[in-house]
Amino acid sequence: MKNREFIEKAKLALSSKTIYMKGVFGAPVTESLIAEKAKQYPGWYTAKKVETLKGYAGKGYFAFDCVCLHKAILWGWNAMPKERHGGAAYKSNDVPDFTTESEEKVYADDVSKDFDFVQPGEILFGDDHVGVYIGGGEAIECTTSFGGGVVKTIVGNMSGAAGN
Repeated sequence: MKNREFIEKAKLALSSKTIYMKGVFGAPVTESLIAEKAKQYPGWYTAKKVETLKGYAGKGYFAFDCVCLHKAILWGWNAMPKERHGGAAYKSNDVPDFTTESEEKVYADDVSKDFDFVQPGEILFGDDHVGVYIGGGEAIECTTSFGGGVVKTIVGNMSGAAGN
């Protein structure tokens, strides 16, 4: 996938109704998905978060976390509300599953803290967080901040961001 295509898919997520849910790569929010993920990540899915997330179930929201946004795009996510993962297929397109940490290790030799030369489509790394640079000093990321979900932010607002 070319950088521009990745950015366009990130913009599609940005224009969709989204919410942050740990461990989810583009699935439409349902009560069964919330229950499944609460069982998988009980430390993150507190009773209060589960109740809040239930308010998004069945209302056309897609769920991601930061690194799962990247995986969903690479695995074919296309905002398809009737598909289990919005059109993405786990480990498809010859792209393995990866974590924020393993994604950063792949690019470890190229990580820079100098934003003067960051190009659109480059991955931005923060403290256990990732986003994608889209140009003009802006990034698209999925975060619990700024209301939660996929948002466009100013690069300086990403915690500890470094370009690749």
